[in-house]
Amino acid sequence: MITKIKRYFTEVKMEWNKVSKPPYREVWGSTGVVIVATAILAFYLGFLDFILGKLRMLYFG
Repeated sequence: MITKIKRYFTEVKMEWNKVSKPPYREVWGSTGVVIVATAILAFYLGFLDFILGKLRMLYFG
């Protein structure tokens, strides 16, 4: 049982070493793009909700 666990973690370490990790600057650049895109989408949806709410109030009183 112990040997199986030891072998498992050895294989995990071997596979982890094969993983290519992106450079630090690339990760932060991608994170920035995601944050900006999320903010733009949030403002757009908030504006759309506001306008549709006002139109609904005008129509239904």
